[in-house]
Amino acid sequence: MGININFRRWHPHSDHPEWDSLRYGGDKEFPDFCRDLPQINHPDIKEMSDYYDEYPFRPDDFKLWRMAIRKSKLPFRARFLKLMSLCEQNPDYWISFIY
Repeated sequence: MGININFRRWHPHSDHPEWDSLRYGGDKEFPDFCRDLPQINHPDIKEMSDYYDEYPFRPDDFKLWRMAIRKSKLPFRARFLKLMSLCEQNPDYWISFIY
C-alpha cells in the first residue's frame, strides 16, 4: 500500500511548492510514527470528517518532533526534518495522508 504525505493549505486550497507529496517507499511508516507525538488538529476537523481517513494536523512541539525523527529508524529522515522546517515556517499549512 502506498501513501501520499500532503502538506497543504486548506482555505484557499493549495499544496506547498517546496514539498513533494508523491509516494516514497519509506513514507508508509510515517503515519504510525506521528500518532505517538503531540499534534494540533485542524480547526475545521468536523467539516473534513467525510473526506479524510486521517485528519490534517500540525506538530505541537517542533523540537520534540525533530528529536524523535533523528532518533527514529524512519527511512528518509532528512525528508521528514524538511517537513518539520516547512511546518514551522508556514503555519497555514497542514500535514495529511492519503492512502
